[in-house]
Amino acid sequence: MRFLRYFFIILLAAALIWLVPSEKALGETAEEQPLGEINPIPMDQAAMDPVDPQYYLSDTLYEDPSLRVEISSGRAFDTDYLVLRIKIADPSQLRSHVEKSSDGNYGDRIASRLNAVLAITGDTHRTNKDGVKGKYVIRQQKEIMVTNWKDKGYFDILFIDSAGDLHVLKAPTREECDAFMESHDVINTFSFGPALVVDGVVQGRPADHSRRNDRANGVGWDKRAQRLSFAQTGPLEYMVVVTGGPDNPKCKGMTMDEYIEVILREGSPSVVYNLDGGNSAWVVFNNQKINLFGRSLTAGKRRIEDMIYFASAWHAYPVAEPEESTESEEVGQP
Repeated sequence: MRFLRYFFIILLAAALIWLVPSEKALGETAEEQPLGEINPIPMDQAAMDPVDPQYYLSDTLYEDPSLRVEISSGRAFDTDYLVLRIKIADPSQLRSHVEKSSDGNYGDRIASRLNAVLAITGDTHRTNKDGVKGKYVIRQQKEIMVTNWKDKGYFDILFIDSAGDLHVLKAPTREECDAFMESHDVINTFSFGPALVVDGVVQGRPADHSRRNDRANGVGWDKRAQRLSFAQTGPLEYMVVVTGGPDNPKCKGMTMDEYIEVILREGSPSVVYNLDGGNSAWVVFNNQKINLFGRSLTAGKRRIEDMIYFASAWHAYPVAEPEESTESEEVGQP
């Protein structure tokens, strides 16, 4: 009997040890199931909630339960470049901003004011607005500019819908854009381009609309320059590729054909849309311009008019403070 009693005591103790989790397991469970929720961001919310700095895990990685931004670098054609891969949980985290002043502002100041995790240059939509055709600019579902339409459009138009998907119309007419708007829930449009990849198919040099004023010349197709583009690689997954340019030390810049080759090395995007480059190219991460490529913090800064940015939709629950004991103990009392 004594032997059986000891045996059951040992068995019970082993079971208790197995049932009680270790501190490591508790920590792993807390990390896998953080306390909080992902809330869609209202369309008209001007500035985001402040970003919790704990989610900036390094100079090249941000991750919270709603947003991941990972940055890598490369070099090709005697030019440095950066690749940013972005994954969001809700389409409302992909947003746009337009400065009220036509003079614009510096990209890092805009991003800081918005509490953006990541922000990039938009399409400089006000530039030469009286001299170009086919600007079709919708931002956060508000019409900003629809101007100077001719029989045939000039710009490839990028449409971003409420699912966070990117679509392109190649040099569309006003009627084609209006028809697309009627059949899609469009949140943002951009008029710069050209489109470099559409539905997974690489687009070549745009056809000339005139000898003096074609889109290929407008973006310096054969010129070595600093380039910036926005791409979709999957549902709610995006990629930004930005290169150095001739103004950057040890960088020659890339022609558009070279730039497309680099983009395709780094991913398999369904859509790639060229945005404003040169000294207008801003990529801001954690409120810092990161596409410096050897330049100082102040060199080459140019005011810009608008930005595409990504915001966190994660709201952590407040940590409950431990309650203080209200019981008092009298010294010497049992």
